[in-house]
Amino acid sequence: MSGLIVYGGLGWLGDRFLGTAFLLPLGLIVGMLLALYVIIRRYHHDPGDQPKK
Repeated sequence: MSGLIVYGGLGWLGDRFLGTAFLLPLGLIVGMLLALYVIIRRYHHDPGDQPKK
């Protein structure tokens, strides 16, 4: 959720100050993709990996 809020908020601010209409959707998409990347990177493991001690 924080990725959507932060990057969506940045997109919204950019749209307000620049008078555009594409930065909010772009920020929401980028935030969602980065959040998914972090989740996948954190919880992905290969079956042959040894547990970390």
